[in-house]
Amino acid sequence: MKRTHFLLFFTGFVIFFSACKHESTVPLANLAADSTRYKGLACSTDSAYFYNDVGPLIISSCAMSGCHDGNSEPDALTTYSNIKKIVTPGNPTGSKLIRVTSGSGRSMPPGSRAPLTTAQLTLVSKWIQQGAKNNGCIDKACDTTTVTYSTTVIPILQSNCTGCHSGNNPSGGIKLDNYTDVKTMATNKKLVGTIMHSAGYKAMPPNGKLTDCNIGKIKAWVYRGALNN
Repeated sequence: MKRTHFLLFFTGFVIFFSACKHESTVPLANLAADSTRYKGLACSTDSAYFYNDVGPLIISSCAMSGCHDGNSEPDALTTYSNIKKIVTPGNPTGSKLIRVTSGSGRSMPPGSRAPLTTAQLTLVSKWIQQGAKNNGCIDKACDTTTVTYSTTVIPILQSNCTGCHSGNNPSGGIKLDNYTDVKTMATNKKLVGTIMHSAGYKAMPPNGKLTDCNIGKIKAWVYRGALNN
């Protein structure tokens, strides 16, 4: 009888715990988290999201080998908790992240790597202004019918890849900051294979995965001829 009571109690506890742990709308601890956790959370053009945009951008631009990857610097900028240490929620101009990535005092990204674009800085500032939340969303209105290299592929690569794959010493010797090299990766199937984390390809980005929408957009562009449009 006691064994029966124990089993009933244990089963009830497991059900209760399982139900509770999914209640948070900001469950992301790091960028390797499963994006299905955001099921039902539709993207809004009025909001900036850490999981979808800001996190991947910071990882690509700041957490490359030799920088804030956890080896050369103690605090790897690959997690929400560490990235939040260098921002002041609600105050973009007072945040270290904005100071070191913009203006005359820019020191990141380092060396010959391209600085964050005006649009990227605006996005990060918007995220900080809105509270620097550990948030994400699912793009339910993902458009893969009108993709182009200039308006679709370049922004995705800039936010997720070119922080490492640009400059005079790109990671793995692969540059993704110009059309010629991107097309080469597209036509030899490595671009789609790596972003889909397919068997036989090196998974990229290394600290997470592009959203299903962004993967779909790049695949659509590749399969339509990888045009310089």
